[in-house]
This record gives sequence, C-alpha cells and structure tokens, in this order.
Amino acid sequence: MSIPLLLGLVLVIAIALVGFTAYRRQENRLPYLRALMEHEVTVDELPAGVQKALADPKHRAALATSLRKIARDAARVPRRRLMAAPPVTSYFPAEVRQEISDVADLIERPETPPDAIALAEILIGDGHSPFYGDRQEPLERELRRLKAACQTTRA
Repeated sequence: MSIPLLLGLVLVIAIALVGFTAYRRQENRLPYLRALMEHEVTVDELPAGVQKALADPKHRAALATSLRKIARDAARVPRRRLMAAPPVTSYFPAEVRQEISDVADLIERPETPPDAIALAEILIGDGHSPFYGDRQEPLERELRRLKAACQTTRA
C-alpha cells in the first residue's frame, strides 16, 4: 500500500471519528434539552457541560448563525428539477425570513434564558423541525414559541 493512500485512509478515519464524536455529543445532550423544555428539570439540575454550553456566547452565536443561514436559504426559490442538499430549507416569504433573523438576534443576547437556547438547539438540530419543512404555519408557530421563550426572564 502506498504512503499517500495510507495517509488518505487515516485522514478519512480521523474525520469520521470527529463527526461521530460530535454527533454522539449532540445525541447525549438532547434528552437533557428536551427535559428542560418540558420543565421536568431546571437549568441547575443539568450536567455542568450542558449548562456551560447553554450559557456560552460562542454557542449562542453559532446557533444564531445557523438561524441566519436558514433565513438566507429560505430566500431562494428552489428549481423544480433540482433538489437542494440536505437539510432542505424551503422557500418562505420575506416576513417569515425576517422573523427568523429577529429570533437569531434574540438568541445572541446574554440575557436570553437557557430554556430558549435549548429550544433553538432542538429546532435547528431536528431535521423534521418546521425550519426544514415546506409549510409556513408550523414554522410561524415555532418562531412565536421561540421568540416568547427568548423574551421571558428568570426570577
């Protein structure tokens, strides 16, 4: 076996391991995020790593960036013959795209409660979320829910 081929194989394996690790980390966090959203636990009862991620400005900025990308992607009217690469974001009117961008701004604020960050993370990470569907009503409902969660304050 040649050295370049062997190095290429090692690189592919390393990339796969990194991707698998990131996927597992997200899957391990999801039950905690869902429990927080269902008010089964409080933020203080979450594992330290999950608490840290929900409060981390970099994590919030990454979620906001993802929301802005969804809004940008939703501005494109898809061609009939071509299917977009997953995750598929359908076309939505300008006012809905603006709502997505407004929510992204709220996500980045330090005073936004961790519950809202958890909800955003769940919605962005779920391929069956209204963000990736073609129906406007469920998306608008989730945007209202997310916006309300962003604007609540903790006592």
